[in-house]
Amino acid sequence: NVLTKFQRLVDPLVIGIFYGLFKSKKLPPIDRKEIKLETTYEFGVNVSSFISVFNHCLLSLWLKNNNLPNQDIDLVEYRKKLYIFIEKILDLEYFQNVIIPFYLQISDEKEGNRVSFLYRMWNSGNVSMESVTHT
Repeated sequence: NVLTKFQRLVDPLVIGIFYGLFKSKKLPPIDRKEIKLETTYEFGVNVSSFISVFNHCLLSLWLKNNNLPNQDIDLVEYRKKLYIFIEKILDLEYFQNVIIPFYLQISDEKEGNRVSFLYRMWNSGNVSMESVTHT
């Protein structure tokens, strides 16, 4: 199995958020302060080394979705939107409370008649994740 060979160099949380971005090709909601998931997973992983790479992916997607305007007057508004987006994705609290849950939620959605990616990964025997119920 591929994941066994990595010996947990790539953690399930990282795989889940990158898969969520790959699957959806959507940007996270900028106006949200927090996203709560129905199921909470306890990963016990430090993702700080992957935040920079993930933010580069998000910035690339933002640039793809927001073409440079043709009019000089529109550049000011474009730059404002760009700076707001960059400020948001660099905010660690936003990353933890919005970005991670947003993409994990997408990774946890059923795919047609197949179970979700997170569920398949969780039950693969190669990845350690446990579902935590908060009351």
